[in-house]
Amino acid sequence: MIELVFVIAVLGVLSATLIKQLDFSKKACYTKLAHTLGTIQEQLSFLYTRHSLLGSKPTQSQVRALIEAHTLESKQCRLGFVRNRFRAEVAGVGVNFTLEPSDLSIQPSFKCPFSRNIVCREILLRNKRL
Repeated sequence: MIELVFVIAVLGVLSATLIKQLDFSKKACYTKLAHTLGTIQEQLSFLYTRHSLLGSKPTQSQVRALIEAHTLESKQCRLGFVRNRFRAEVAGVGVNFTLEPSDLSIQPSFKCPFSRNIVCREILLRNKRL
C-alpha cells in the first residue's frame, strides 16, 4: 500500500512539472509569433512606403513572398500559409489572419478575430508589449 501511495505521489509531481513546461512552451510560442508578426508588419510598412514614393502599389506576390520569408514551422508553433490562408497555430489551436485592405490601397495591416480567438488575443497582447 505504501508503494502505491509513493508511485501516485511521484506521478503527481511529474505531471505537474510536465504541465508547467507545456504552458511555458505555449507562452514562448505566443511571444515568438508576436515578434515575427511585428517584423513582417514592419517590413510590409517599408515595402508599402517604397511603393508609395514610386507612385505604385505593392503586388500580392511581393506581399506573399515577404510573409513566406518569415515562416515558422515546429511541432507546437507554426506561422505561414495553410491552404492559401495566412495562419498561426499554437499546440494545434490556430487563427487565420487577413491583410486589410486587400487591395493594398492604404498601409496594410494584419487582422484577426480578437474577441473570439484565444490565439489571436495572446499574440496581439504580446505584440503590444514588445
